Amino acid sequence: MVQNAGMREITARELAQRLTTNGLTFVSGDGDRPLRSGMCTIHDPLVPLPAPMPSTPADLTPSGRATGILLGVGVGAAEAPRLIAAADRAGYDAVVLRGSATVGVESGAGHRGIPVLAVEGDTAWSPLERTISAAIAGAVLPDADPEGRLSELADAIAGLLGGAATIEDTAGRVLAYSTDDDGASDERRRRAILGRAQVADPEEDAQTRTVLAAAAPVRLPGIGEGQGRYASAVRLGDRTLGTVWIVDAGQLPDDAELILTRACELVAMQLLRFEQAADFEREQRAALVRTVLTGSGDARAALTRLGLGAHLPLAVVSFAAARRTIAVDDGAAAVIGAPTPPAERTWPRFWTMLSAYLAAWQPTAAWCTLDGRTYVLLGGATLADPDRVALNLDLLVERAAGIGLALHAGLGSTAASIDDVLTSRAEADALATTLAPDRNAPVLTAARCRSALSLWFIARTLRDHAGVVPPGIRALLAHDEQRGTDYARTLATWFACSMELSRTATALGVHRNTLRYRISRAAELSGLGEDPDDLLVAWLSLRLLGQRPAD
Repeated sequence: MVQNAGMREITARELAQRLTTNGLTFVSGDGDRPLRSGMCTIHDPLVPLPAPMPSTPADLTPSGRATGILLGVGVGAAEAPRLIAAADRAGYDAVVLRGSATVGVESGAGHRGIPVLAVEGDTAWSPLERTISAAIAGAVLPDADPEGRLSELADAIAGLLGGAATIEDTAGRVLAYSTDDDGASDERRRRAILGRAQVADPEEDAQTRTVLAAAAPVRLPGIGEGQGRYASAVRLGDRTLGTVWIVDAGQLPDDAELILTRACELVAMQLLRFEQAADFEREQRAALVRTVLTGSGDARAALTRLGLGAHLPLAVVSFAAARRTIAVDDGAAAVIGAPTPPAERTWPRFWTMLSAYLAAWQPTAAWCTLDGRTYVLLGGATLADPDRVALNLDLLVERAAGIGLALHAGLGSTAASIDDVLTSRAEADALATTLAPDRNAPVLTAARCRSALSLWFIARTLRDHAGVVPPGIRALLAHDEQRGTDYARTLATWFACSMELSRTATALGVHRNTLRYRISRAAELSGLGEDPDDLLVAWLSLRLLGQRPAD
């Protein structure tokens, strides 16, 4: 197999390893045979396969030559050996069959024969075809830009428009830049290139939003002492893939809009190639993390593929959109939902930031999105110091806030085995979505919130049992709702203050005598006595029903 510089091949065995979570396994044949093409052909029993490949290289012709992967749709165990042999003669790179059709195939195919792969019985063929094509394309595409195509485009754009050019992705990461600037550059551009990302700045973010919202190239004023910019979004259909920026020194040609628009079309095709490769690799790792976090497959195999198999113990981090507390005119506070991200790239920017931070801090860590949250799977010796981990999470939450994303984070307890990972995830979720917002804390760890987590798990377990909450507590809440009183909150605050009158009165802002009356009245309405069991159940019930104490 002849390859271009910077390219790498993928073998049949590697393809099966990459797509384990998609239900693909290697069965037999030459597992080291390279796959030349990502094209998949569905076998039709009424259409004969191409004629056998010529015996000598001199006889090879493009016409009639099979290539890629043959999908044995509808092929049973009886027909499989004949199809495998015919596909091998025709020149296909591999054959994919249902698992039930591969019984007895191994001995018939032979060790050096065409690779045979099996797919699980309930896997749909159409998505599998697209996934196989993407996997092979993602493997043979270069990781970066070794052939310099984006750099060549940046140089060409700069030459045509007379200003230094940069090409960025939607997260603001600099992918390529022109090299012959002839002085047509400034400090802002140099900082962006050296940092391989845009420097965080509100004015720059505002300009980026302008570019992404515009249907055509736009002129932008200089920021500070820097020069102006001429920029355009890079789109393919209704998808935005990136941006192109030109340093505008006031010497753009009259046809600058046409030149940049046409150039962006070429950039879009190149960015699409890189995006497909990067997206596939990222999604495959994310799928493995989801397998571990949901327990829906072979978690041990998933950890091995992630490179975390030898990095026990493990722990889960959960990032969730925050509730924000804001001041209002009368001095009170109101809790509102997390705001809509200010630009379409806010979440992708956080994920890019997260990936870069993990690469430097914990290279073995892996992350995914699931059920509206972002999870990180950590492993190894760093978990021996949860407080140090929390400091790093604090920094990530702080950086997210800098790009307009309000988050809370929770670090679950250390999992000594794979089975404990699900518990670590549940704890991380509780910390990030319930306890951290209640305590107005950006990051909480299970190690620091053991008792609070225990109570949360008890509440979650009992939530659906109607008989758990005493009728007297429900009657007290009903009285508050109907009469506008606040006895339930008084009790909740009393419990939170360890039933100390002075602390409770201070928290509620009332006199001790007033507090004594309220507690007496609450006990009368609810039937609450001095029995420790009654007090414990009343306290749990109020927490279970979401009754928060005074701050």
